[in-house]
Amino acid sequence: MLLHEIPEGSIIRIECGLSKEDQKERDITFHHLDGMYSYCTVEIDGKEHVLHLSASAPLRKIIETQPDGSVIEFYMIHPNLTNKPKK
Repeated sequence: MLLHEIPEGSIIRIECGLSKEDQKERDITFHHLDGMYSYCTVEIDGKEHVLHLSASAPLRKIIETQPDGSVIEFYMIHPNLTNKPKK
């Protein structure tokens, strides 16, 4: 599925940070599309930051059961569908 197909308010788990050294997996919130890009936010060090992912970013849906029995649902960039150069 592509980013423009998921509901507003969905959580997307990606690796991001404010610097190269700060890169780690974080949950961002997808708010809406703005043309070819999305308007997403992520909280880092107590501050909200804006991210713009491509509306055509390939995603996969993840459903995890937590130790307390609760279920969380989020999306991740699908690594097999990105246009990364082959080594």
